[in-house]
Amino acid sequence: MENISKEQIRQKVRERYAGVARGCCSSSGLSNAPSCCGNLLDPMDKRAVDLGYSKEEISKIPEGANMGLGCGNPAAVASLKPGETVLDLGSGGGIDCFVAASAVGETGKVIGVDMTPDMVSKARKNAEKAGLKNVEFRLGEIEHLPAEDRSVDAIISNCVINLSPEKGEVFREAYRVLKPGGRLAVSDIVATAPLPEEVRKDLSLISACVGGAATVESIKKMLEETGFDEVKVTPIEASRDFIREWLPGKGLENVIASARIEAIKPGEKGQEPDQKGLKTSQMENKEIRKTVYGNYESGFHCAEVITKTVLDLFSGKPHPEATKAASVFGGGIGGSTEELCGAFTGGVIALGYLLGREAPGDNMRDAGALVKEFKSRFQAQFGTLKCRDLLFSFDEQENPLGCVKLTAETSVILANLLNQFGSNKAIHFDDYGSQPKEKVQLGQCPFKAGACQC
Repeated sequence: MENISKEQIRQKVRERYAGVARGCCSSSGLSNAPSCCGNLLDPMDKRAVDLGYSKEEISKIPEGANMGLGCGNPAAVASLKPGETVLDLGSGGGIDCFVAASAVGETGKVIGVDMTPDMVSKARKNAEKAGLKNVEFRLGEIEHLPAEDRSVDAIISNCVINLSPEKGEVFREAYRVLKPGGRLAVSDIVATAPLPEEVRKDLSLISACVGGAATVESIKKMLEETGFDEVKVTPIEASRDFIREWLPGKGLENVIASARIEAIKPGEKGQEPDQKGLKTSQMENKEIRKTVYGNYESGFHCAEVITKTVLDLFSGKPHPEATKAASVFGGGIGGSTEELCGAFTGGVIALGYLLGREAPGDNMRDAGALVKEFKSRFQAQFGTLKCRDLLFSFDEQENPLGCVKLTAETSVILANLLNQFGSNKAIHFDDYGSQPKEKVQLGQCPFKAGACQC
């Protein structure tokens, strides 16, 4: 970028996405121009699902909010909770703001920031059409955020930070507006190998989410130097397929990929944890991982480990039968690696023991919602539920503890999910399981009375 000024980059990006907001994929109006929009022949909803959004999430967003500009689903990575304040960097038509608004609920708030007036106007109209009261959109640059210090719980962004010529300033601003303990959850394009010089100097490629991609190492360094903890930058190999569609025949899918970028602003000393469920501070997550490693050393495999870990954390009662039930689900169910990952299966078994009662009732609906969210977060973190695909992604030379680490991270995902559930319900799981049982008539489906016959 030596011969391109920062303002030239900003102006090109502003022009391009103003054009998108007005209904064309690039400022030139050429449908075959390279763009984050990808292939316009693909249905937007299908592309969104491919990127990690659920069909339910897509069905709830206002018409026109999904503009096909993203490279992931950052709201899923952020594990948003009811009542939180969320800030979206480069909010575009508002898709991620609307997904986040559903997650934080009426007691929460979502703020979208975009530097393109056309986009802000479009997003505001989308919010008005949907009647959403907990979302607002502000005009501003992500390097100079229009938000107060320590005012937000989570920052999300989708394929935008790569467009900034001052990425370090973006991360410093994110750090400033996050509350202590707040988190950064970003889907973005990163360079997995050095970009050719002609790509880095091409304004059209910079504004198309390609030429400005920073390397994984440089992003980690910027975040750590800013002061963030638990920094993770995880390229998603499967993303190279849709990147190939952006610029067919260029081979740039070999040097860039979509990635999940995660980090946490350290909490203040003396900060009191939430006592209703499991604490979710950085140290507690480390303790969860340590427990997982200890259970592996005891001779358990993935499904047994996560079942035992989660039940030990959330239940005051021993559950040896749960570990036994999980014992045949390692290696993708009885060693058949084509099937579900044992860590995911063990997590579902743990959920069943924590929420189970003798007869179906509301707790089954709670469990169903938790399993669905657990599945969504697992897929967002690892890209697949298949044991075989996960195992083949581990390089035994570079990552000999791949399966162990996957189980540890899965335990953290599920523990944080259960903590959120327990806090919202203000319950203890052993008490929850002993609630009065509901009677179910013979032959009647418990989920929709009279709707199905067993």
